[in-house]
Amino acid sequence: MDFSHFTPVEDMTLLPAMEEDSLLQNLQVRYASKEIYTYTGSILVSVNPYEILPLYDINVVRSYFGQQRGALPPHIFAIADAAYRSMTEDHKNQSVIISGESGAGKTEATKLIIQYLAARTNKHSEVEQMIVESSPILEAFGNAKTVRNNNSSRFGKFIEIHFNSQAHISGARIIQYLLEKSRVVQQAQEERNYHIFYQLCAGADSALRGELKLLPPAQFHYLNQSGCITIEKVNDAEDFKEVQSAMKMLGLPQEMQKNIFRLVAAVLHLGNLKFKQSEAVKGTEGSEVENKDCLQTVAELLMVDPAKLAEALTIRHNLIRGQVFVVPLTTQQAVDTRDALAKALYKSVFSWLVAFINSRIHKPGAVTSFIGVLDIFGFENFKVNSFEQFCINYCNEKLQQHFNQHIFKLEQEEYEREKLSWAKIAFSDNQECLDLVEKRPMGVLSIMDEETKFPQATDKTLLEKLHKNHESHAYYVKPRVSKDTFAIKHYAGEVSYDIKGFLDKNQDTLRDDLLTLLQGSADAYIRELFDPQDEEDKKAGAGTVKKKMTETVGAQFKGQLIALMGTLSATSPHYVRCIKPNTEKKPSLFDREMVLAQLRYAGVLETVKIRKMGFPVRYTHQEFLERFRILMTERPSAYVAAPPPPLPVLGGSKGLPPPPPVVGGLPPPPMGDFPPPPPLGGALPPPPLGGLPPPPGASPAAALEKLPPPLPIIKPGMDMRPHLNSLMTHMVKWPGMKSEEWLLGATKVFMRDAQYRSAEDVRIFAVGRKIKKAQSVWRMYRQKKVYVRLRKSAMVLQTRILGFNARKKFLLA
Repeated sequence: MDFSHFTPVEDMTLLPAMEEDSLLQNLQVRYASKEIYTYTGSILVSVNPYEILPLYDINVVRSYFGQQRGALPPHIFAIADAAYRSMTEDHKNQSVIISGESGAGKTEATKLIIQYLAARTNKHSEVEQMIVESSPILEAFGNAKTVRNNNSSRFGKFIEIHFNSQAHISGARIIQYLLEKSRVVQQAQEERNYHIFYQLCAGADSALRGELKLLPPAQFHYLNQSGCITIEKVNDAEDFKEVQSAMKMLGLPQEMQKNIFRLVAAVLHLGNLKFKQSEAVKGTEGSEVENKDCLQTVAELLMVDPAKLAEALTIRHNLIRGQVFVVPLTTQQAVDTRDALAKALYKSVFSWLVAFINSRIHKPGAVTSFIGVLDIFGFENFKVNSFEQFCINYCNEKLQQHFNQHIFKLEQEEYEREKLSWAKIAFSDNQECLDLVEKRPMGVLSIMDEETKFPQATDKTLLEKLHKNHESHAYYVKPRVSKDTFAIKHYAGEVSYDIKGFLDKNQDTLRDDLLTLLQGSADAYIRELFDPQDEEDKKAGAGTVKKKMTETVGAQFKGQLIALMGTLSATSPHYVRCIKPNTEKKPSLFDREMVLAQLRYAGVLETVKIRKMGFPVRYTHQEFLERFRILMTERPSAYVAAPPPPLPVLGGSKGLPPPPPVVGGLPPPPMGDFPPPPPLGGALPPPPLGGLPPPPGASPAAALEKLPPPLPIIKPGMDMRPHLNSLMTHMVKWPGMKSEEWLLGATKVFMRDAQYRSAEDVRIFAVGRKIKKAQSVWRMYRQKKVYVRLRKSAMVLQTRILGFNARKKFLLA
């Protein structure tokens, strides 16, 4: 395709050619110009710039307050503002669903939306500050460097921003999903463990370093396996200070901070424990701890007896028919037990932190509505993919299905129900793939849960069952060579999974010996973490982690996803599609093949088509009449389009006055500059009749144009179609309104994006006219009172002067 005369557009539904090359060229040209945001109808496509751009200062934030989408350049702030305005105007909960590959910029987009909403309410409070300050803590304990992303979220989160009846932020709640625990004990080449480990080693002061017996990161086994200790342009010591500051802002006591860091250090020292072979029972291979000094350090940090800790790591007690059998563990089994303890400790600390943050920011009594922001792990396909990648990709399949349902399936089904003339658009439906994973009784998750219940089951028997039941499935692949993998054809491509560790990770239980040891710790904080409370309490965020769970990890995660989909379906969704432009994490580098693959599996081309051809904005007949009936009281020829808002100034905020407050989408009218009062003794000017006179620049015919009869009050059971026809006939007379841009269905009115924006513009104009009229009447009333008082005073003064002059004249005569 010839792109020599290509002109980029802000909304890809405006492209003249609906082809992949056009979409790709548009994104590339805009990306080269540092324009990383592009619309696809109401959906925002965001390309990761891998550099800091001057797009987010306070002046840019304020410039998007109350602006219609399309009035300013595409921006993540426009999506946040659209969600806020929809919540306040439609009185319905909203959600912003951010999706994309790992490294596409989802976490940064989430933070920007939260920061914008905190600024949007224009009423700064301690709760808003705490919501923003929770980000450094969650990133430190839940994010890590991967081969694709220097700050990859290794857990999913749904953040509900709560608002009160005045549309001010009243609190928030964080729901977390599936922390990647295996990263605590093992990382791939060129990846890192969770940030907090390196931050603690680099940023702890000498007193804390001595108390926790910290070593350089390269001397800890859990940190030195991948060969990556530092990240370019990242200062772990400074980040640690930021974490401490955030903890202080959230009200976390200093002693509790030390408890948390002590457990983080305990995990690091635990990884340095080494085991050697021993014969604990004659003729039976056993193991014992080789480095006793390291064992002593771990025991001190966990406040447990060193001998009991060593026994729990090297010996298993089995209770069979009331009798206890002692089973020595091999060195490899002891290493696995050590790693299981480390993962359990870290997960418990992370869950406790999320629960603590919720206790500080969640104020349930004042909630009337919320905006949910979903930041969840992106689709992953590494050289070696395990149970975590399986769950992550299953989650992305569910989100893709939700997107398909909202954008394609439900929309086209609604056109058919409303009896609209419509040519169907084909899209990639991933329902079969989801059935393979989750459908009972033979889905992959069901088979995995079934195998977990059998003591003799192994990863190999699990793989054999999967092959037996799904070998012929269209989305399942049985490798011809490998005997330890299976593959699934996901919506984003085929992924091969290594079966090793699937059953253990799915079961996720901590041995009774270790659980008993931790519950007997001298540290009250550790006892609290491993207190055997009800799972319902844990879900409510009341406390800690129950280790003896009846549900498997897969079953719990499936339940969480079902609940999440239910929440999202009950809200009005706003979509942000994050795109990763290259694998090298470099700015200004645009890999066309890589971006095209993401556009294809995300269904962006189909989205552009359905947004261009379809009618995404819809109102019921009653909602449409109530929203736009005000136009029946105004003359279209009186309309003067508001000038476009000034573009945001990038790169600084010096010398710029703050913008005026926005009321109802219009700047407040001036409250001075009244016309001079009439001469004393004259009659009062009559109030304006028949509406305001046409504004300057309007057609003179506006004053003579006849208004249609007003609409009646809407009553239940009323046939609204005649009134709709009357309203729509009047609306097409307004500038920018086109009859072909909307359709009247059986129960709803359907509008295209551009037409909806035009309708909103004229509605805001009409509302502004009414507001100005009410203000003018009030000012007239106020001025009339002033005038009457002045005239009365003047008449008294005139009477006195006339009397004085008359008496003087009489006396002189």
